[in-house]
Amino acid sequence: MISPPKPFLVEVCVDSLEAALIAEKSGADRLELNFALELDGLTPSLGLVESVLEQVNLPVITMVRPRSGDFFYRPAEWSTMLRSSAWLLESGAAGVAFGALNQDRTVDEKRCQEMRALAADRELVFHKAFDEIADWSQAGQQLIDIGIDRVMTSGRETGCLEGVPAMKRLQCEFRGRLAVLPAGGITATNVVEVLEAVDVDQVHGSFSGGNPRDFLAIEAEIVAAVGNLKTHFNQ
Repeated sequence: MISPPKPFLVEVCVDSLEAALIAEKSGADRLELNFALELDGLTPSLGLVESVLEQVNLPVITMVRPRSGDFFYRPAEWSTMLRSSAWLLESGAAGVAFGALNQDRTVDEKRCQEMRALAADRELVFHKAFDEIADWSQAGQQLIDIGIDRVMTSGRETGCLEGVPAMKRLQCEFRGRLAVLPAGGITATNVVEVLEAVDVDQVHGSFSGGNPRDFLAIEAEIVAAVGNLKTHFNQ
């Protein structure tokens, strides 16, 4: 018998093969693969990407971010990002997460269109650079017109619980046209509340408590988060 689809999806943010394998074992539905989570995630290395894609049977979204700091990229940086994205997608990534802003903190439409053309039918995620944008209504419509699949956000707050009102407004405005992916401080304790309050079907977290090398704690946290969601949805 084929199991019915889950009413929720848990994406786990990882920056090592160990964490990727643990996330899969613990019930994750999708991975976001990074390098250096202590820097909020950078483009992963060739070796890490190949190892994860070979050994993990989950969709893998790869971060494309050449450095920490702002999201205003110089031409050489953007050229590097496009080359990295092309290689990641050719290697088998399900999609890429990226962000590109103008100096006035608006969406860099030209560069987003270039990334959409490069990715073809793969998923495109506009990462938490979205929280740097002042006018969400304008930005959301721009991203929809470009063909971005989802935005990652904590509602401009440090944690998702505090950002619930803003994320809920975004979800109400763009439901069915631009998926909202709550990200930032998601834990086993609050995952159900965030998902229900924002009225979405997916969440994103590292479940590491700030320590991406504490693999036993990560495993326990993911298992608990998935278990709480299954209990809530009577699965």
